Amino acid sequence: MNRRMIVTIALLAFVAAAIGYILIQEAGSGGSGESREARVWSGEPQPKVVAYYFHGDKRCRTCLSIETYTKEAIESGFPEQLASGDLELRIVNVDEPENEHFIEDYQLTTKSVILADHRGGEQRWKNLDMIWEYVSDKEVFLDYVRGETEAFLGETTDE
Repeated sequence: MNRRMIVTIALLAFVAAAIGYILIQEAGSGGSGESREARVWSGEPQPKVVAYYFHGDKRCRTCLSIETYTKEAIESGFPEQLASGDLELRIVNVDEPENEHFIEDYQLTTKSVILADHRGGEQRWKNLDMIWEYVSDKEVFLDYVRGETEAFLGETTDE
């Protein structure tokens, strides 16, 4: 075999392996192509507090900023709680049929950040409704989300 034939076979093998890897990854994620944080909540009560960012299919620059700032506030403000599983961040598209129930569950009227306590028998939640007021000032937004999350976490009790 000449060198060109060996290189061709090696490249074809590499492409086949890459395609196989992608197919396995898609099968493992349910074929949704979504990241872990964007997957749908199963509806089962979770022993944790969840910070949700709810959005729809159509997203403006402000909506994208709210998502980015929310992620930054939660990830930089609560790394220990995220690592321990006491707090989780979920990004959810409520325009997907399996997520439509969140609109009624949390009385959503627009893109929203919701803190939900899934501990114990009854669910407690809070809409951080000032995000729209503060989105034009990143530091104020971050302080607001961190402060509200800290207060919300402080109100939770382990049962």
